[in-house]
Amino acid sequence: MWTDAALYLHYISAEALFADMQKADKLPEVLAAVKALDTLKMAEDFNDVATRMKGWVVKTADAVAAEGGNILVVSHGIAINALLSVIATDPFVHKPLGNASVTKVEYENGKFSIRSVGDMQYVEAGLKSGE
Repeated sequence: MWTDAALYLHYISAEALFADMQKADKLPEVLAAVKALDTLKMAEDFNDVATRMKGWVVKTADAVAAEGGNILVVSHGIAINALLSVIATDPFVHKPLGNASVTKVEYENGKFSIRSVGDMQYVEAGLKSGE
């Protein structure tokens, strides 16, 4: 899938696309390519993912807010970046998120606050404890 998307976007390889994605905000463009290439018509573009993620988080947070508490959402970096882009109050620049990184978002009185993005301190602490 990534190689096809890379070629569709005129890159020579998926690796070249990924390298460019480290430097520039290409996520919406890449997901549009994936959707355009999807012959089964099941792929989502960036806006589809963002809308789905935000809708689910708001619905779940509102349900939990009545009782008080926290929600743990586990997802992949593309979906997390899409969600952050639609809840950010300032323009949000997508960034690669490390495996097992933690992004903290607060939701109170119908408003989101992004507290941290891609925090790796828990992974680093786990690696140190295993030494």
